[in-house]
Amino acid sequence: MECPYIGPVLAISRMMIMRKLMTLSLLALAVLPLHAEVYQWTDAQGQVHFGDRPPANADARERQIESPRRLNGAGEDSAARIRELDEFFRRRQDERRAEEQAAAKREAASEKRDEACRRMLAELRHMKTINRFYRLNDQGETVFLSGEEGDRLRRNYRQSYEEHCGDR
Repeated sequence: MECPYIGPVLAISRMMIMRKLMTLSLLALAVLPLHAEVYQWTDAQGQVHFGDRPPANADARERQIESPRRLNGAGEDSAARIRELDEFFRRRQDERRAEEQAAAKREAASEKRDEACRRMLAELRHMKTINRFYRLNDQGETVFLSGEEGDRLRRNYRQSYEEHCGDR
């Protein structure tokens, strides 16, 4: 006695095998580089033509068409390209970090200069309110400056301020 299920089971397994074979065949064809014959010829008017079939009355010659190159170059080692790109990005990060540090130093120096100029300006304003200046001599005694010496001290301090902070 024959089993009624064996026929359909064999048909399904044959169909699956055929489907797998077709898929593998298509994949194998897709991997192979495509090569088509291309011909070049010139007509009576001097116009150059290209085609897969040359005309019978034309002197056509076969042309070799190269396959397109891969993005990383023909035969180029992908690992070497990745290392090269990694090195480029690392150098660029280092440069950016150095630029940021230099900018931070410039900003800190600018803030320090601004603060020094604010103090000098406050001192200049205070000097305008002082009638008499004094200094301490070697013995620690107070010696008052003359009016001319006070004016000269104010001028020198103003000149120093303008040299260091004139653009502020």
